[in-house]
Amino acid sequence: EFLKFLIPYRKKQISILILTGISVLLSLINPYLSKIIVDKAIINKELKTFIVVGIIGTVVFVLNGLVSAIASFWEKDISLRLRFDLNKKLFGHLQQLPLDFFKDKSTGEHMFKLNYDIERAVDFISSAPKEAVNIFPKLIFVLVIIFCLSWQLALFSIALAPILYLPIYYLTRRMRKAFKELINNSQGIFKRIEEVFSHIYLIKALGNGKSETRDYLRALIRNMRLSYKNIRLEVINNFSAGSFNRVVIGLIALFGGFQVIRERMTAGTLTAIMVYLAELIGLQNRFIFFFQRINFGLVSCGRLEKVLQEKPKISRSASLKIRKLQILP
Repeated sequence: EFLKFLIPYRKKQISILILTGISVLLSLINPYLSKIIVDKAIINKELKTFIVVGIIGTVVFVLNGLVSAIASFWEKDISLRLRFDLNKKLFGHLQQLPLDFFKDKSTGEHMFKLNYDIERAVDFISSAPKEAVNIFPKLIFVLVIIFCLSWQLALFSIALAPILYLPIYYLTRRMRKAFKELINNSQGIFKRIEEVFSHIYLIKALGNGKSETRDYLRALIRNMRLSYKNIRLEVINNFSAGSFNRVVIGLIALFGGFQVIRERMTAGTLTAIMVYLAELIGLQNRFIFFFQRINFGLVSCGRLEKVLQEKPKISRSASLKIRKLQILP
């Protein structure tokens, strides 16, 4: 639903996806160049080949960095504009809602949505398409290349893949639930702060300062406990991912080394495959972060959607004035 906010920037978004695709293809070149360097240059002691392949690798590396930088700049530009659009949409919609909507909700709650939830939603909307193009096609390409280099090693790697991803899937689901509790509690703190400062004169007159401080500290302590829960899940997630990565890479290296000893593949092929596997490990880490951003973004989008689904009551003239607002250049 919120991806429709990308429609006004579809040309730039398509350009970002194209550049990301080019970056994916460029990132697949250097690992194969390592095979040529080992098998052709180092083993045969060909200095000319070593220099030529090294120069090509350097050019590819620099070009890939340039393409990625341009895509990143355009992505940040779209993020800024999306943040403006969502703020305009939500704030304008809040102005149209009847007074009954605000009776049981505080200013702090609305401020939290206008800041934190919009920030998370924008991060999800702007980054999800690019990350999807970066991760999934690259994953397929790398597996195909490894299969072409050594189908035995490719099948062995695929067989070990569930060891990497099943724990991550389980922990990320738990992190989404914990994160939802955290942002709801954080919103409650915003609500409490707004209530205290809006009634500060009454609190001072009644001498309730210490009581309000205790209530505020209780809310902070609960927030800290929820934050520690998130931190524990993240640490466990990172530890399990890193541990399983090392085990899997070690098993693949042993299997590949056995193949080289038996002369079923060259040392250069094994080197290239290990570099491609390092790319896969990098993709796995990006996938974890991508999955977290999607989960967190969906939570915030759901919270914003509840507000936007409230039926407005506003005059036609006021509605037309809101629509005339245009984004600044």
